[in-house]
Amino acid sequence: MVNINDKEPKKRTPTQNNALHLFFEQASDALRNEGLDMRKVLKPGIDIPWTGPMFKEFIWLPIMIAVTGKEHTSDLTTKEIDKILIILDKHFGERFGLTVPFPCIDELIRNYEKENNR
Repeated sequence: MVNINDKEPKKRTPTQNNALHLFFEQASDALRNEGLDMRKVLKPGIDIPWTGPMFKEFIWLPIMIAVTGKEHTSDLTTKEIDKILIILDKHFGERFGLTVPFPCIDELIRNYEKENNR
C-alpha cells in the first residue's frame, strides 16, 4: 500500500552528478598517492594505477549494485549516494587509514574553472 504522503526519493542534480564524478577522480588520486594500486586494493598481479573511471567501475559500481540493486549512477537518489559513501569511508578508513571527503561546491567550481582554463 502506497502512502500518498510519501515523497518520491530525489534524483541527483547535475551538480551532484559532477560532484560524484569528481569524487571518483579524487578517490583514485588518493589511492594512487598512498601507493595503493589496483593490485593492492583488489587483486595481486600487475601494478595498475587508478583512474576515476576505474574507481567507478571496480569499486563504486559493485557496492552500488549490492546496496541499491541499481546498475546506473544516473538512477541513484541522494540518500543512496550517502549510503555508498558511508560504506566506502568505513572500508578505506579501516583497511588503509584513508578518507576521501565528498567534493563541496567550491571544489566543483575550481574543477570547472581548471577544466575551462578560467
